Amino acid sequence: MVSRGQLRPILKDEGSETMTFTAQRKRISSLAGVAVAAILMAGCTPVVSDDGGGSASATPTAGGTLEVAQAGDFQPGQVLATRNGNFAWVRSVFEPLTEFDVDNEPQPVLATEWSFPEDGMSATFTLRDDVTFHSGRQMTAEDVKWTFEKTKDPASASQVGFIAAKFSDIEVTSPTSLTVTFSEKMAPASIFDFLEQTYIVDSETFDGLADGSQIIGTGPYAVSDYSAGVSLTVERNDDWWGEGQYLDSMVFNRVGDSTAQLSALRSGRSQIGYGLSLVDAQGFASDPQFEVLDGGGIIYVLGVDVNQAPFDDVRVRQAIQYGIDRDRINEQVFAGEATVTNLFWAPGAEGTTEEQANHYAYDPDKARELIEEAGATGASVPITVVSLPATQSEYEIIANNLSEIGLVPSAVPVDETTFNSLQNQGDLGPAFLLLHGQVGFGETTMLNSLPSLRADNPSHFDSPEYQELRGDFLTADTDQSGQALSALTDYLLEQAFAVPIVQAPGKFVVSDSVQGLQISKRGAMLFADASLTK
Repeated sequence: MVSRGQLRPILKDEGSETMTFTAQRKRISSLAGVAVAAILMAGCTPVVSDDGGGSASATPTAGGTLEVAQAGDFQPGQVLATRNGNFAWVRSVFEPLTEFDVDNEPQPVLATEWSFPEDGMSATFTLRDDVTFHSGRQMTAEDVKWTFEKTKDPASASQVGFIAAKFSDIEVTSPTSLTVTFSEKMAPASIFDFLEQTYIVDSETFDGLADGSQIIGTGPYAVSDYSAGVSLTVERNDDWWGEGQYLDSMVFNRVGDSTAQLSALRSGRSQIGYGLSLVDAQGFASDPQFEVLDGGGIIYVLGVDVNQAPFDDVRVRQAIQYGIDRDRINEQVFAGEATVTNLFWAPGAEGTTEEQANHYAYDPDKARELIEEAGATGASVPITVVSLPATQSEYEIIANNLSEIGLVPSAVPVDETTFNSLQNQGDLGPAFLLLHGQVGFGETTMLNSLPSLRADNPSHFDSPEYQELRGDFLTADTDQSGQALSALTDYLLEQAFAVPIVQAPGKFVVSDSVQGLQISKRGAMLFADASLTK
């Protein structure tokens, strides 16, 4: 169990302009243990299970191999980005400086202390002095500096690299401390978003991540075997700085077929299932041998390229949004547990309204009229679809919807690696189904981190008005930010180049043989304290 109050703010003196936060004990887990409760979409609050599916009172048993069946493909070359196929394993191998707890308070991981002067122009971090990479080399502040600078490289695909782009200087003052200077005033909240999503990597072996030949981190488990598209095996890292590590090893198996994934869980071959559709996951809810946990979340989006016909006409863009039966998608694909919304922001974000969230309520007649008015009846609409169960099911309903309003949709299926590459290149085709695993970030961060909204978005949308509205929101004072966000939201809805379909919670199915599993606010699995009871 992890207690609250693991960090305490300490004012250096009565007149200090710097707030310093210090870790209070040697090993602090990043999450507070609470019972599994409400679904994450209520304000995008995550859930955490301190005991997984096992008994809360059971003494951890050392040894054994835990197996995970996951739908998504492994992408070790993208550990600095948010990738669905990495959520299950990456946090066991790599670690960030800090991590949010369930109260949205930053907790220490590789950092022990941090401070932010009141002018908002810099931050200073103190690091643990007992951290080594799996290669045996000690991690120092130079590695943190190298990692931060690497996120600026577009090839890293880091969604928060835009934050690092505002780091004008990174000064390493000792092996365990560094000061980051900003080119403009930055709020601590944005920095902590950056820190949580930025795992510290080994510069000496970084190139080996691309093909998986060297997957070297600092975490409690080290990669011992990797077969691209098939499996990834990790073993206990005996040199880890923390405590726990009850398991001998873990095997993460890529099981793209939902039937095979269900079979692996029911037969006991796998103790955890990740990436199941919500409908499949809910099938375990009444089974006492399993527990269904919430963690993280995904924003499902329909986007279009505004430079390709027929979507160069805003009427067609609006039409397809009116033509989508989001409630049906929620019920049939997400078991009614998603939040139907046209907004990227958290439900109830300041300045937004229910009217905006439901702007594109299902209206096939209006959609058909807009299609006819634009002269687009019968137009072909190829839709790029990533090969994941939920997205494929989502497409089937959308295809029927678009056919009913006079368009001719067709699927262009691609695997995850190809999809992410095409997304980064801005070459997803005329229409595409996006999914963003950044639920819980602040609106300021999301505006620059979400592929759908950032400057180089795959829709190729830009305009002076869009830039002005973005700037107004990003620079707004606290008392004006709600109004600025509302104006920006209205414009996004009007232009309709990328509009959410639902925001859905992530689901993990966990056998009752597992205890001690934790899930981070962002949805990453934490296995440091996990063990098998049988």
